[in-house]
Amino acid sequence: MNDLTHHRRMADLAGAMKGMPQVQIAPVIHVAKGLLSRTITIPAGVCIVGRIHGQSQLNVCLRGHIRIACEQGVVDVYAGQVIVSPPGTQRAGYAVEETEWMTVLGTEETDPEVVEQTLTFETPEAYAQFARAAIEEKS
Repeated sequence: MNDLTHHRRMADLAGAMKGMPQVQIAPVIHVAKGLLSRTITIPAGVCIVGRIHGQSQLNVCLRGHIRIACEQGVVDVYAGQVIVSPPGTQRAGYAVEETEWMTVLGTEETDPEVVEQTLTFETPEAYAQFARAAIEEKS
């Protein structure tokens, strides 16, 4: 499956989920020189859809068990596993058990809202515009 098809499926899932009861998940943010981490605790039985990431990052399952739908298919991720995500990655997850999930990315930005607005994208079109601008900047 190509990235655009995957992103459209994620958007369809997110749209369908908007009509369901919502769970608020507050992230815990940590900042170190050149790094920002975002940790969330996902209650068992909750399904989430992430945003499209503009750069590579590390994802760490700190605790629990989550079933992830990604570009490569569906995978089960357990406490202690680390996943490297390339730019353009977007996932949906179903927490089989309460799961603590940490994302770590390289950035000098320390404001998590600015990071979300500039390095993650809600739509494939917004990500494509970001990627084109990055390519043009390098050339």
